[in-house]
This record gives sequence, structure tokens and C-alpha cells, in this order.
Amino acid sequence: MWLYESLTSLFQKTTDESHLQLFRILLGIACIAKFAGALLQGMWSFLASGTYSRFELRQHRGADAENLISALHRPVTVARLAGALALTAGFLPHTAAAVVSLGLAFELSYLFRFNTVYLMLCTACLVFAGAPGTGVALSHAHTASNTFAQVLIVLITSHMYLNSAWLKARSPHFRSGLRVAQWLEAGAVIRPLLPRREYFYPAPIVRTLGSSSPCALRIGRPMAGLVIATEALLPAGLLIPATRPYALALGMTMHLCFWALLPVQLAGFSVATVATYILFTG
Repeated sequence: MWLYESLTSLFQKTTDESHLQLFRILLGIACIAKFAGALLQGMWSFLASGTYSRFELRQHRGADAENLISALHRPVTVARLAGALALTAGFLPHTAAAVVSLGLAFELSYLFRFNTVYLMLCTACLVFAGAPGTGVALSHAHTASNTFAQVLIVLITSHMYLNSAWLKARSPHFRSGLRVAQWLEAGAVIRPLLPRREYFYPAPIVRTLGSSSPCALRIGRPMAGLVIATEALLPAGLLIPATRPYALALGMTMHLCFWALLPVQLAGFSVATVATYILFTG
């Protein structure tokens, strides 16, 4: 297995440079989707004076941190979007990756989300790539230039899946199917109250799964178990050539379902995570 050989050879195992270069392009697109989606949801004014988010920031971080973070918020918002565009285009890719990663780290200072942490780590890994590529052209040379960065991203994605499966498996709320049922039920209720359409749950799906009825839980319980099993087995399935096609299909289907729950908020995360599947091939 190429991952084992890469680790035991201290990252001297050769990999196809085009894999990480294509990932860099897709990760840039994912970050653009995240940043553009956030702006559509009002992120530009998220820390404006008089907002609840500004008040909450002061309560948690103190007045000095609130003033500094609020002052930097809009410049960083512009800089990280420009960095994401440059990363996608392959213009100064190392610098662009660093700018995007720092911009995501800055977001965590006022709005913590696990998908933001994941994107931050993936973009930071590109800083260590020896041949991230320029422009949108791909090099199919087999070298060790990208091996270290590729191994890091594969390990990060594997950890994300295994940790997510562990947390879900430990949660009776999730295992029972009630978590998803309540999410669909609440989402259908509050959607008309939102200023913008951020998602749409078809009425038949809400009637069938969006309640705590015995029927909904009978369907939701095995679905929850399937998600846990998929996340737990996906890293190994992607690394083993014989099981890779099935793991690819199952992983993409799972993320399509996740994306359907929150199309705007999870678009970037979904694209970035599925894009890492390219790197599991070595």
C-alpha cells in the first residue's frame, strides 16, 4: 500500500503529481463556494456594530479581542476570497494556500465549525507540496515532491471520518435516528422564516422521516447505522485498490445526502472531502 510505503520510506515514495494538483484546484473551488456562500448568508455584516454576533464575541473574548477581530473581519474576508481564486487558478499556489488557511483560522476566532477546521488543515498541507502546479495544467510525472503533503491530507481525512464515526456511535441520540428526524422537522418549520432560501426538504421526505414517530425512527435507525459504518470503513476502503470503486460510490452518495441537508453551508466541505478521494490512490 502506497501510504505505508510513503511512511516507512520517510516520504520518498513517488506519487503522481497530477493527483495533488487536481486536488488543489478542487479545494480552491470548495473554498470559493464556502466564502461566496457565507457572503450570500450575510457574513459581510456578521460582526457589524449592534449585531448579536458582535455582542456574543465580546462576551466570549473580551472587548479588546472584539475590537481587533471586528476590525480585521472584512479585510480578511476579501483577502481569503482572493486567495481562494488564486489557489484555484494556480497563481502563487503556496502563498495562496497560506492566505486561505490563515483566513479560515481567523474565522475560527469568532465562529467555530468543524468543517472550517478541516478546510484550514487541508489548505495548510498544500504549503508543503513541492509541485502544487501552476495554472490549471496537470503534470503526470511520478516524483516524491508531493508525497508529504498528500500523506498529510489522507491522514487528516481518515482521522475526520474515524472521529466522526466514533462520536456518532457514542451518541444514542444519533443512533436512534432521532437526530436526523428532528433536523428535518425543525428545518421545515423555520425555512419560511429565513431571509434567503438556504435549503429545501421535499414534503414527502419530511412527512416520512421528519418526526419522532415510530415509523420515522424505524427508517432512521438503520440509516444512522449505515452512516456510522460507512464513515468507519471508508478510509480503508479508499486505500485498498480492490474496494476503492465501491468506497468511492458509497462516499460520494453519503456526501450528497449530507449536502442536501445544508446545500449552502456544506457545499465547500462536501467538494473538498470528496476531492481528497483522488489522493487515496497514491
